[in-house]
Amino acid sequence: LLRKAYDCLKAKKYDLSLTFISTKRVPPDLLSLQEQLGLERNDSIYDRERILSLYRDYLKDFNPPLPAYKLRFTPTDYHIVKRYPGQTAYALTVPCTEIRDLWLKFGDDLFRKNVRNFLGPNRANNGMKTTLGDYPHNFWYFNNGITMLCDKAELRVDENYIDMENPQIVNGCQTTKTIGRFKGDVQGDLLVRIIESKDNEFAARLTLFQNTFNPVKNRDLKSNDIVQIRLRRELELECLVHLVPFLSAICSSNN
Repeated sequence: LLRKAYDCLKAKKYDLSLTFISTKRVPPDLLSLQEQLGLERNDSIYDRERILSLYRDYLKDFNPPLPAYKLRFTPTDYHIVKRYPGQTAYALTVPCTEIRDLWLKFGDDLFRKNVRNFLGPNRANNGMKTTLGDYPHNFWYFNNGITMLCDKAELRVDENYIDMENPQIVNGCQTTKTIGRFKGDVQGDLLVRIIESKDNEFAARLTLFQNTFNPVKNRDLKSNDIVQIRLRRELELECLVHLVPFLSAICSSNN
């Protein structure tokens, strides 16, 4: 039945997304069927292992992980892969247009693992704007690039893109937003380091040591602390509990 439904949808040029949820392990025949139907590997399969992984992430984060994203790089001749147990890193040259599209798609959700948000106009950000406008061919040389963290990455050299699951920019918020907000055609390239790791302690250290260009205060480093996240959730819930009756009272008085 699933195959028939799939054929009908494809005939009408619709896309089919498979969602499987179970507290047990995913059955091998389902993975085989997924391959037969040609579905993307990032379709929603939630088995016991992934549910537990998402729950652990939930305890340390505000929002669900971002969906998979294909980031294109150029040229294929230049990429570096470094592997170490628990971490795999990729160093790529990426067009600025790709970084702009990435930010336009996900917005500030890209910076949930970062210690702070955009600093606004300052000397460094204004300098980046000048380079993008007047010397885009030098942007790769003048800019330190950005560092991204993801749960899983797969390099597709032949197709010039890297497939990332739950991408997060841990260093490069200023660069990303300056490119994203640049008025006019965006040209030039920049260096992007993509690190695949699910080690939360490693991610915290990576964020700390990467953010040295602009001063980072101790309070910034506590923004992703588990206790701070729990307090924020509890305060948001408490505010919601008191807000609903208040809004109801206003609506009643207006009526």
